[in-house]
Amino acid sequence: MSRSGLSLAALAFGLNACNSLHAKRDGPPNILLVSMDTCRYDHLGLAGYERDTSPNLDRLAARGTVFERTYVQSNETLYSHASIFTSLYAGSIAALGHDFYVPDSLRSLPEVLQLYGYTTAGFTGGAHMKSSFGFDQGFDIYLDDPDFGSFFHTVPSALYWLEDHGQERFFLFVHGYDCHSPYRKPLFFENVFAPRYYGIANEIVMDAVGTERLYQGRYYSNVQKNFEYDSQGRRFVGEDFFQLALKRAAAEGAPSEPVRQADLEHIVAHYDGGLAYADFFLGQLLAGLERLDLAEDTLVAVFSDHGEGLTDYWHFHHRPHLREKIIHVPLVLYAPGLPYTHEQRIDQLVEATDIVPTLLEVAGATPLQGVDGRSLLPLLRDEGEHEPRQVVFSESRSHASARMEGAQLILHKSRVQGGLEQLRSPEDRSEALEYLEFSEELAPDDGATATDRALFLRDQLLDWLELASPAALGANPEADEALQQALHERGYW
Repeated sequence: MSRSGLSLAALAFGLNACNSLHAKRDGPPNILLVSMDTCRYDHLGLAGYERDTSPNLDRLAARGTVFERTYVQSNETLYSHASIFTSLYAGSIAALGHDFYVPDSLRSLPEVLQLYGYTTAGFTGGAHMKSSFGFDQGFDIYLDDPDFGSFFHTVPSALYWLEDHGQERFFLFVHGYDCHSPYRKPLFFENVFAPRYYGIANEIVMDAVGTERLYQGRYYSNVQKNFEYDSQGRRFVGEDFFQLALKRAAAEGAPSEPVRQADLEHIVAHYDGGLAYADFFLGQLLAGLERLDLAEDTLVAVFSDHGEGLTDYWHFHHRPHLREKIIHVPLVLYAPGLPYTHEQRIDQLVEATDIVPTLLEVAGATPLQGVDGRSLLPLLRDEGEHEPRQVVFSESRSHASARMEGAQLILHKSRVQGGLEQLRSPEDRSEALEYLEFSEELAPDDGATATDRALFLRDQLLDWLELASPAALGANPEADEALQQALHERGYW
């Protein structure tokens, strides 16, 4: 399929494939871990998307390994990154709620790498990546300003840091919210894929929560937020975001404006512009490794913490559900000195919890015990030691999901009455369990019936939930009012 929109090839930084497999110094490689927040897998060139949203990531993917079926374990930045950094399911760390944070008692990836002589640095977009949530553990330097910051802020800082510390063995984490709503970006990225549009979509994307005010083809610009209260009596926006409020507004005939299909498509074009903007800075970061003569010694891993609903579901955002396009994310791995990371595409089910065990094995570190992830290196080396995952799990505040080939089962936690055991009865038809099978997303070809898959996934999901025993952490001691306000403005508190 031909690519549409303004070509971004000129923005790629000429990341030429390197044929040399030698490392300039002995020992394990440096590690660069990049988080493209809210990056949806199927909107990338490496996934066959029609727009040229990701030329730099595509070039890296062509040289390295693409894990085509990587699933995150939660649908929000905070929970997902906590799971990735600890290799634990977020629900086993703590209940997914307003007071969630990563406690000091858990070992995270940078802490372990520090023990093995790595100099560690993190440059993040703040907000749910603030040190307040425990993400600074194990980092020699951890910057998290401004809130909801971009690669525009973090990539230059990371490159400056590399100029001073690149000759040390390093672990560098770089994160940015460039694909996150609101979908407005500077320069020509604002309209790179839809330059000749004039309409209400431009107003919607200017609002920090504009896409959350869309409901059944109409835009409710003045809808009031739907609030809940946490255990400390603090008010925050409910997980359904504005859905109940929008239903109420529609039923009461509140003022609204019609939104055409062309308007919705333009909002998606804005989102794609955010992908291109993030990819532009990824190219700068990778080119910086080349310029500093570090590329030959550095393993690069690029992932996302969750996708985005866009026009495929009833909600543009990622918070209300755990459907396919929300939990399916990119994972690209490449290291010049590790030949088994070259030019592969892996189609087995992979969890984001597998990232940490993989990187620790590359670093020569002793594997963490009692974690949920597993190293992917045996799979890459095709040594027959890697047992494929049959099911991957995900969880949000109000839902839990079990996903297998051709099927997904979602549990609505809030509808469970009398405990999980009641749901195990073959006769149970509780509305707490929603079996999803979508011909465009999940194409079963194993010959099993829908009932067979539903019952199997039900038992797998209930077993998984019953094993989770989250600690009662209490209120986050470091979540100050400024952070609460920043998150509140984006509809989180």
